[in-house]
Amino acid sequence: MQQILIQNFGPIVNKYGVTLKVNKVTVLCGRQGSGKSSIAKLISTFFWLEKALVRGDFGVNELTAKNVFRDKYCAFHNIQNYFKTDTYFYFKGTKFEFTYEKGVLNVAEIKTTRNFVRPQVMYIPAERNLMAALDDADKIQNLPGSLSAMLDEYSRAIRNAKKPLSLPLNGFKVSYDELTKSAWLSDSNFSIKMTEAASGFQSMAPMVIVTRYLFNKIMENKKGAGL
Repeated sequence: MQQILIQNFGPIVNKYGVTLKVNKVTVLCGRQGSGKSSIAKLISTFFWLEKALVRGDFGVNELTAKNVFRDKYCAFHNIQNYFKTDTYFYFKGTKFEFTYEKGVLNVAEIKTTRNFVRPQVMYIPAERNLMAALDDADKIQNLPGSLSAMLDEYSRAIRNAKKPLSLPLNGFKVSYDELTKSAWLSDSNFSIKMTEAASGFQSMAPMVIVTRYLFNKIMENKKGAGL
């Protein structure tokens, strides 16, 4: 089971060094600004780094070079400035252990691991409303890395869909119209552009559509591999 320990990072203090176990479903509860998103972003980062190391995208030496972890991979989630002089991380994955202390990242392979199942990693940002609230949101420059990555997946999912995508709410569906170059929200009685929809739909649609799209990709890969 994966686990993470975070100390002195952004709003997180964790004076007593409590370790969080990362289960298949892990719910974070807390007041606004208490660090819930910071925890989720770090978990997402470490999951992806472990996957990238196993896949061979880069080596341990490249990852642990000075400030690479902070200024490149944490910057993807806009948390590179949350670091303090006494920031400490420990993440135990399936294949690697990561320790960050005194500004240095160390990575150790877990030799006892035989099989590693590559996860499909996606952090879904709260700012996801943007991609449904604006036409041509994918043309906006200098978006945070996590938002840009999700926007790419959302655009790919709705534009490649062969039929309207269902939302888990009263029969509402989302479709993409090539003529207007816009996403549309509809039910049996009406159809409006997503840019005109209520903010709740603009928040729900990207999350549901991207999650389902990535899940289907995982299942297709398993079938292709004969699993």
